[in-house]
Amino acid sequence: ITPASLPMMKEADGQILVPFCVESSLSGVGRRVGKDEVLWYRTTIASPESWEKTLLHFDAVDWAADVYVNGELALSHTGGFTAFSLDVTEALKNGPAEIAVRVFDPTDDPAWSIPRGKQVCNPNGIWYTPVTGIWQTVWMENVPEAGYIADYNVRTDISTGEIAVTAICEGAAEGDEIAVEVLRPKIGYNPEKPGC
Repeated sequence: ITPASLPMMKEADGQILVPFCVESSLSGVGRRVGKDEVLWYRTTIASPESWEKTLLHFDAVDWAADVYVNGELALSHTGGFTAFSLDVTEALKNGPAEIAVRVFDPTDDPAWSIPRGKQVCNPNGIWYTPVTGIWQTVWMENVPEAGYIADYNVRTDISTGEIAVTAICEGAAEGDEIAVEVLRPKIGYNPEKPGC
């Protein structure tokens, strides 16, 4: 945890267990980040040479995250409840890469208007302790250069039994088809008794 004015963390204060927010005792820190402070994470990642394309995914970071790869700003993201990812393939071509994440979270600072639910700096009654930093899983994924599914949306219609799947693909040619297989659960499913 450093003053927000510092451009980069110099040395770590200690270790934090991800994906627990810094305020949580499960993180191993259990400390609040002040309104004029930022939280830094730093680690080193490596990728096997056989991987074609390597993506680094963050499922949620509260609230504003700047991700640095080998000291260079690679991505900025705001929003404590949305996932984001970045391609780290080039950074890993010559060996391990250093990842640093700078997190700023104004929580209930009146100068900022951000979604925060019941999080407040002085929790009491129905108000909760703030959640700052990486609070969902961070993971790497190997994907083929030829194309991969980046995201998908499933829409169902209970009255007709229809299921529509829309895939968001990266690197795939326009009009490429994707096969979808819908499976029914075998344990506890009885077609004679819907709901069982």
